[in-house]
Amino acid sequence: FKSTGLTAGSRLLKDIDGYNASQSKLYAQRNEEDKAQLYASRKRTLPGTFTWQSCLDALQEQGGGVWILSEFNSWLSNVNAKYNEGMKSRLTAAYDVDDVIEERTRGHGSIRIDRPYMSICGVSTIEFLKGHIGQDDLLSGFLPRFLWFVPPSNHGKRPAPLPKRGVVVNQKKWQSYQTLHDVCIDLLKSGTQEVLINNMSPAARVLYEDYFNRIYDVCDSADPKIQQYLYVFAKRWGPTLLKLAMLMQLVIDHRSPTPTEESLRSAWAVLWYAIQSTTILLNSHFGASPIDTKNESVLRYIAKKGGSVEYRTLVRSKVLSGDTMEYDRIVENLVNADLLVFKRAKVKKDSVLELKDS
Repeated sequence: FKSTGLTAGSRLLKDIDGYNASQSKLYAQRNEEDKAQLYASRKRTLPGTFTWQSCLDALQEQGGGVWILSEFNSWLSNVNAKYNEGMKSRLTAAYDVDDVIEERTRGHGSIRIDRPYMSICGVSTIEFLKGHIGQDDLLSGFLPRFLWFVPPSNHGKRPAPLPKRGVVVNQKKWQSYQTLHDVCIDLLKSGTQEVLINNMSPAARVLYEDYFNRIYDVCDSADPKIQQYLYVFAKRWGPTLLKLAMLMQLVIDHRSPTPTEESLRSAWAVLWYAIQSTTILLNSHFGASPIDTKNESVLRYIAKKGGSVEYRTLVRSKVLSGDTMEYDRIVENLVNADLLVFKRAKVKKDSVLELKDS
């Protein structure tokens, strides 16, 4: 139900985008170009499949936006594609909201975007992610900029076939939807406000410092094998707590955007869950060496295929982010470890891989 949750969480944004798109089209038909462009610029979603050039075009038109990704691993594959070389570092830089992004185009022109911003909200299974996340990703500045959330386990529990009687399924009738809708519309009309952290009350500053120290307490007491990764994440969690508090404050009182004790407590509730989730993921899934992770990804894939798969099928599966040579290395590792049998055919791609115990 990961996509169902994502759809529910992004419903408000998509509804507002739909309204702005319809208004833009309406004014364009009336030849009122200024109003048409105004509503077009209020769009906030970004396309899931893209090149860096198309991303720049969208940012130039909208000023920023958010990716809503039902398959985050596919988006990662897109970012890592050869035609998007260098995109990960560009996204990392853009995350910090540079004053200006200026790039040359293929036609020898230039694109200039003032204070661009972007957000990424995606869901994926752990099994798919493991094939695309390595040690370098965890130690770089890219993935630690994300907040990772692991949902509570529903193992062994059957989902309800229908909602209970009396449950409101029309999301637009939820009070939370209406409240956030009013806030978002007001913000779109009023524009941005400058938030000065120095204006935080003394009590709010003390509370923030307490939360900040708790972040590093978690790192100091963690298993040594994942500490190096946690410290990289911790450098981002401190500023993220402030950003979350600013968002919470907009809901509490968007006319006074400086974080308060109340908004900091709300932000910490979200961040604390992310810290716990990240620790679980590093301990159980991503803390292993890159080779171990790739070995396990291939073994899991073959097991899902019934314990046997053609070599060509494995390569097409994209459970690894590299080229054919990477698959060759991993298969060789698994054969040498006596975990895999390689039944060679005259044509290599017709060869069959079988789990040793199948």
